[in-house]
Amino acid sequence: HIGGQLAFSEDPFDWTSAIRTPVPGVGIMDIAYADGTYVAVGWGGIRFSRDGRSWQPAVVEGEVFLNRVARFGHRWFAVGKSGTLLRSEGDVDRWSRVRLATTDHFFGVAASPNELVAVAQMGARVRLDRNGNLTEGRLPIDYSSEVGEVTYGADRFLAWTETAGLFTSNDGVA
Repeated sequence: HIGGQLAFSEDPFDWTSAIRTPVPGVGIMDIAYADGTYVAVGWGGIRFSRDGRSWQPAVVEGEVFLNRVARFGHRWFAVGKSGTLLRSEGDVDRWSRVRLATTDHFFGVAASPNELVAVAQMGARVRLDRNGNLTEGRLPIDYSSEVGEVTYGADRFLAWTETAGLFTSNDGVA
């Protein structure tokens, strides 16, 4: 993401603009890659590419303000403002909303081989397992903490908060 534009490179030094003019209303916040597809999410939409050079807009219901994207199983998931959780339907060109009770802003999403975990401000947490079971809960933090990000590696999830520090979980729940 360079000056509101998307750029690609085959090495860390020479960059080429993939979207030559800023896309109105779309500020890219995150880009991920899996199974031959790049997905970029941001304030106003989702774009996807097979080669990183040519980008297409995805169809999303309603207005979206997205922060992060991750691949889980055979679907992509994006999270954002006001409790937004989106999932790809079939290919990455169509997305639908997953209805949630929370309206907290999601700032992070990560996937292990067995579950997807999304974290939001004030400690809200959503977990989706391989069987499609969705649970909502809270991280064990005080409600003044902003959860900034979540990642998965070495068989555990790590979530960072502004005031309460780092939390770890093997299953995205406890």
